[in-house]
Amino acid sequence: MTITKWKPLNEIDSITRDVLRSMDSLWDDFMPLRSGYVPAQMRELSDIKYPALDVIDRAHEIEVKCEMPGVKKDNIDISVEGKTLRVKGSLEKESVDEQENYYRKERHYSSFSRAVTLPDSADIKNIKAELENGLLSTKIQKKKEEEAVKIKVESKSGK
Repeated sequence: MTITKWKPLNEIDSITRDVLRSMDSLWDDFMPLRSGYVPAQMRELSDIKYPALDVIDRAHEIEVKCEMPGVKKDNIDISVEGKTLRVKGSLEKESVDEQENYYRKERHYSSFSRAVTLPDSADIKNIKAELENGLLSTKIQKKKEEEAVKIKVESKSGK
């Protein structure tokens, strides 16, 4: 009988590879988006899952732009918690197809949430948001910079 040294990391590495391979297979079966195929029902909603977000730092304000085509202003929620600006929204889309004596109605729902950490200079009490043509523009004014105060050093001994 030959005695061989047991190397537990080799077994863990092998198990990890097997699990990852199995997970990839599951994802390919249940998540066709990974392969680039987008089902027709999801094509219109796929862009709203993670809407494009731009953060622009200007001299007196910070502007956060978020694309959300088809989203109504009543379905948008903007909040600030600490230094985090969070934009949440939902899209309800309905399509109707009439053919001869057949009537079909489809509804699609999608929701999203995006968050941005604001710099210390952001004045979170002075924020305005506007939705126009599917583009949400949130403007955060910057705090006015405080001037440095010169402090005179005094000595008790008089020197």
